[in-house]
Amino acid sequence: MEFPKNTKIADFQLVESIGQTAFDTSDKRLTVGFADYVFIGTVVSLDKVKYTYEEDGELDNVRTLISVRVEENIKGQLVKDKAIQFWYRGGPTKQTDAAAESAGLFLPNPGTTYVFQILADKDNELINPGAGSIITVGSREKLTDEEFGKKYESMRLAYIEAYKNEDTTYHRKEYYPSRYDVNYKGE
Repeated sequence: MEFPKNTKIADFQLVESIGQTAFDTSDKRLTVGFADYVFIGTVVSLDKVKYTYEEDGELDNVRTLISVRVEENIKGQLVKDKAIQFWYRGGPTKQTDAAAESAGLFLPNPGTTYVFQILADKDNELINPGAGSIITVGSREKLTDEEFGKKYESMRLAYIEAYKNEDTTYHRKEYYPSRYDVNYKGE
């Protein structure tokens, strides 16, 4: 399903769903260590919504396909010459009057810059792993150039430091390169 046009993220009534992680998602060393790719990027658009259902017809999962322009790679090397896409955990319900959110997640806004900590799956698609994987840097429209620059640089340095000291205790054993990785050769 295409993402509902003329939908304002701020208009959503948020619906919390229960989610758990095996580690403290406020520890940057752990979240960076868990991720395959860490980068700073700006959301270009919210493109599609995918729903999955339980056998009894109850909504099980909502995912939103997001396009992002990579501004700076911190861990891994994703392309910067075109927008990349990944599936985000959460999104609007079919009625578009609420957003199904996993604990600690929020629906990113187009035009806003974030630190993304993302995994690649066995199909070479990017997915966000859950809580603590997307951190707001800010919006160039809402902050002065100086404010945005300070926040961007502060976040950049914090995540570079976290990468230098990453804790890979919870990183999975198998690694799949993203099709957006600059070194991806395909199958």
